[in-house]
Amino acid sequence: MAVLLLKPNRRCLEKRTPRGVAVLTVLLIVAIGASLAYALASQQAMVMAQARHVLVGDALNDLLLGGEVLSRQILFNDHIDDIANAPQTDHLNEEWAVAIPPFEIPGGFIEIQIRDLHDCFNLNSIPTTAVAGAATADPDTVLGTALFTLLDLDPALHDRWFDWTDDNQEVHRGGAEDNEYTGSEVPYRTPNGPAGHLSEVRLLGEMEYEQWQELQQVACIAPERTPLNVNTLRPATLAFLEGVRPVDLPDLDDKDPEFPEYEHPDDFKSAHTSIETNILTALTFAGVISEYFEVNIRAELDGETASMVSTLHRDKDNGKIVLLGRDYSRRFVSKFTATE
Repeated sequence: MAVLLLKPNRRCLEKRTPRGVAVLTVLLIVAIGASLAYALASQQAMVMAQARHVLVGDALNDLLLGGEVLSRQILFNDHIDDIANAPQTDHLNEEWAVAIPPFEIPGGFIEIQIRDLHDCFNLNSIPTTAVAGAATADPDTVLGTALFTLLDLDPALHDRWFDWTDDNQEVHRGGAEDNEYTGSEVPYRTPNGPAGHLSEVRLLGEMEYEQWQELQQVACIAPERTPLNVNTLRPATLAFLEGVRPVDLPDLDDKDPEFPEYEHPDDFKSAHTSIETNILTALTFAGVISEYFEVNIRAELDGETASMVSTLHRDKDNGKIVLLGRDYSRRFVSKFTATE
């Protein structure tokens, strides 16, 4: 039986092979081009987003600084008014104490709150030098001890705070210095100077969260020793002076409160005779003028939000205002609802 062998057509093979390679080459080029285009578009979008973020961030910071400048002007104008209309006092009925409602700007808004740092007990007011043989205890030492006692804090906390803010490494009574704190799981040292933030008190020993919440309502930190302003006391601070814990304060009603305008601390003492004698005596250095203020500012622009807290000092004699620091990490709590 004969077998017929067919010889391949070399001409057909030669014609088909280059055509297939050409198609594959075109597809490969198209795929590479599409990948490059996608990568370039993605990179461009990322660069544009970064640029927008930087530009909006810079604009927000400028708005925050603008709010700070406005606050400084408000405080200076208040000083001028006080000089012109003696006696010189600061109280919560003045323009600076009224929260500025959010006012619109193109693409967003700004909201400003000015707070008096004399409305709370400044822990930096507790003296760091003990006077041997003194006939009476320092007024701020009395207030500090009364505050720690009222909140049921560890009695040794007062001595630890004394050592935390003094300028040496000598242990005061039940206090502690670097030799104890550097032995902690996360070691740290005492500042041996004024505290910079109220949260530092939590480094001194164990404290219940509820106690910390109450302490924040009464105590604060200012750069140096400051007297209480009896005209601007927070409700929790006034309750502390009257021997009432902040947690036991009744809920405030919705009506606008009436703020006092005492011209002298003695007027406050006469109006609050229920305060214990030792606390009234400790209020000898209380006043009606404020020098330290905290400015809370929030700005929103194109859907982005930023906030800042500036600490200012206003000279009570000439009204000169000096910036002491800015904090971009604090949470801003608005006093206005979304519809206001």
